[in-house]
Amino acid sequence: MPVVVDTNNALHVTGVFACDMAPADEAALAVVVNSSRYAADAVCLVCDGAPRGRPTAPSGAVQFIYSGSRLSADVVIGRIVDACTAPRAMTVVTNDRAVARHAARRRCRVMKADEFLALLAHDLEARTSGASRRSARPRLSPLSSEQVEAWKAYFGLADPNSIERLATSARDGPAHRKPHDRRDPRPL
Repeated sequence: MPVVVDTNNALHVTGVFACDMAPADEAALAVVVNSSRYAADAVCLVCDGAPRGRPTAPSGAVQFIYSGSRLSADVVIGRIVDACTAPRAMTVVTNDRAVARHAARRRCRVMKADEFLALLAHDLEARTSGASRRSARPRLSPLSSEQVEAWKAYFGLADPNSIERLATSARDGPAHRKPHDRRDPRPL
């Protein structure tokens, strides 16, 4: 699903990210988007002004469009929305009421910039905390042969015939029967 972002709106939202994680410019926002749930979507960052010294080449799933000196990003977003052949599949991220109203009239999904950034912050936090949880997990050593035998005895698996019976019952048990399977016919 394509996502069109009014970049100036997104960059000027405060209080969503932790201070050290907030994207400061278009390139940093593209990095955050590429590491979020939107990494597989076509994301278009529409920026005001000319691209002097700013990224222009696509970065992962993120494409940059600059409005230039004669137009505003809002006008460019309006043109993108008008040119879209499947507007119901498009999400427009903006805080501008006129842009949001225009996108809603075309039946685009409209999201406020702070909601979009909250999703990005959640994804970034989940990704970084998941990595720290994985690294903090203690390493377990493999069981010794005595421990393996003790567990086998505990579960009644010391006898090789019991293991075969267990495998057979698991393979032929009620969980694997289909509704039309009549191995045990019911009395009428």
